[in-house]
Amino acid sequence: ERISDYKIIEIKSVPEPEALFNSIFNKEIVVEKIRTLYMFGNTRIHLDEVNGLGNFIELESVVAGSKIKAQKEFRQVVKKLALNQKKQIRKSYRDLLNKKMIG
Repeated sequence: ERISDYKIIEIKSVPEPEALFNSIFNKEIVVEKIRTLYMFGNTRIHLDEVNGLGNFIELESVVAGSKIKAQKEFRQVVKKLALNQKKQIRKSYRDLLNKKMIG
């Protein structure tokens, strides 16, 4: 459980967004995954099958008004899914793939 703050920038006017990003940034790694998305209130439940890593579940509770309400909903989903938060992985798929390639 942690807070994530982000901005969404629409790039609809760019005909090939990937080409734009490739011209600005160096591509370090490609994460290939199949994601199934479920919703519970303002909580997104992602079931990810990540090539080279396996299967994961990720929860994102959007703070739509009250942070306390979002935290309560997050804990409710964790309980309903009987998830053990002590087993959570606090690394990105990128980090896990890099570690696998190096280690």
